[in-house]
Amino acid sequence: MTTTLHIKLAQDGSGWPPYDSEEVAVEKVGEDEYRLLTPPMFAKGLAVGDVVHAHEYGDPPVPWIASLVSSSGHSTIRVITRLGFDEEATVARLTAAGLALKPTTLLGLHLADLPAERQYGPILAELATLADAGQIDFEEAALSPSHAEAL
Repeated sequence: MTTTLHIKLAQDGSGWPPYDSEEVAVEKVGEDEYRLLTPPMFAKGLAVGDVVHAHEYGDPPVPWIASLVSSSGHSTIRVITRLGFDEEATVARLTAAGLALKPTTLLGLHLADLPAERQYGPILAELATLADAGQIDFEEAALSPSHAEAL
């Protein structure tokens, strides 16, 4: 059964991210344990397939992620396309390199789930090329050990 968990976010001095919490889709896999079905938009250190422990807080009570139980080996990559560049062409270029981006509700922000079996080296090279050209900014929000080897 699919449900939603909340994640507490820490904002920096400039107010980023623009929210103090976010939600992710999960499936229950055990007593207070859930598997992430979607990558988080802002939280770091979490990826699709990770199993987390959650507690309910508040009135009415809602479930919040408390800790990571086990990592799936997936990575979460965030890409922000820069204004003034062809966003569609940039996304197509990254997709061709093996990074399937999904747009978010924020202009220019895209998320990608990178499965453990996908090679990160060619994707990282394309991300770096586009970043050096000023077309994107990117963040490795959660990088699995197998993908970290590409660094």
